[in-house]
This record gives sequence, structure tokens and C-alpha cells, in this order.
Amino acid sequence: MDRFCRERFFFGLFGGKGLGPDDDNFLTREAYQHGWKIKFQQTEDSVVETSLGDENAVKFRGQLVRWARTTFRSNPCMLRQVSDVYTWRMPYTYFAVYAAALFNFALFWDATLFVSLYLSWHTRGLFTNEMGLLALWVLWTKTIKLWPHILRHPSDIPLIPCQILFAYAHSIIKVWALFTFWDCAWLGRNLDAVDAESKELKRELDKDFTFA
Repeated sequence: MDRFCRERFFFGLFGGKGLGPDDDNFLTREAYQHGWKIKFQQTEDSVVETSLGDENAVKFRGQLVRWARTTFRSNPCMLRQVSDVYTWRMPYTYFAVYAAALFNFALFWDATLFVSLYLSWHTRGLFTNEMGLLALWVLWTKTIKLWPHILRHPSDIPLIPCQILFAYAHSIIKVWALFTFWDCAWLGRNLDAVDAESKELKRELDKDFTFA
């Protein structure tokens, strides 16, 4: 429990005052370190719906910044501390989830791809077959995770452009999060209201819990 409340990050220079938004990542690392297996469950009865910024746009932006900062704090901890990931028991997870998230700035990478192709000898202009093929490839990579959902709910097809635009806008948010990753503020959530609710429930913290 002491480590849960006082975990530090970035070579021990930050943290130590409560995990705040990184608590779920800490619990995942602890489960891995104690030999527990994590299973991804994707069934109709396991779907959880949540409200994103249901109060206003400021709350939603705060949620995005909080989650992006967590990426830069927790992913290096996962790659460094958890031997199962580090020793390639889950190589795809190592790359596609924990490592890639640190460098995935879609706006800048995609722009670099198009500029590089435009300046190379493989294409003769902006509106060419080569540029079209690259655009289709980028579109596919941006939507591949959505197709299972789209096939179940075809009415959501018009939302695909919104997904792509959001990915580019989120790149700007991630840049800000990268340069302010040490800020553990729980943006997007009213913690005073949460504390008040917990006092009403009067539930005591179980300090004896262990993963062993």
C-alpha cells in the first residue's frame, strides 16, 4: 500500500505524493509482476460505455490531457519494470501498445510521409497515383481498429472522418502532455465531489490487500 501511494517516476525525480490518475496502471504492473495473467475480453456482455466530457468541452479536453500524460509516465515504467513484457513474452504488446504510444504523433508522422513522397523521385506531383495510394494506406491504418464496430453498426460510417480528425488533433494534445508529463493533476474530474460521495458511503480502505 505504501508503494501504491508513493510511487515515483522519471528516475525518481517526480511523484511520491499519491498516484492520482495512474492508479490503474500501477495495479496492472503489480498483477504482471506477481505472475497474474491479463486477458482482453471482447464480448457483448463485457462492453462498458462511458461518458466523455459530458459536462462541457473543457472537461473532455482535461480528460484527454490526463490520459496522454499517463502514457508518458506509465508506459516507460511498464517497459522497464515488468519482466514479462521486457523479455518479449508479449512482443506485439511491447511494440503496439507500450512502445508505439510514446511515439505516435499521427499529425507529424503522416505529414512527414506525404512530404517525403512528394519530394522523392517516386512521384511527379501532389495529385498522382502514388499520393493516392499513400492516402489510402494512411486511411486504412487510421480505421482498421474501427471496422469490427462499423460492421456491427453501419450507421456510424459517417463518423469515420471525425475519428481521423480527432487523431490529428490529439497529436497536438500529446505534445503538450509530453512537455508537462510530471503534472499529476486529475483534470476532467471533480475530485471534491468524489471525496464527498465516498464519505457518504463510509467505506474503509482495505489496507491488507495483497497480490500474493
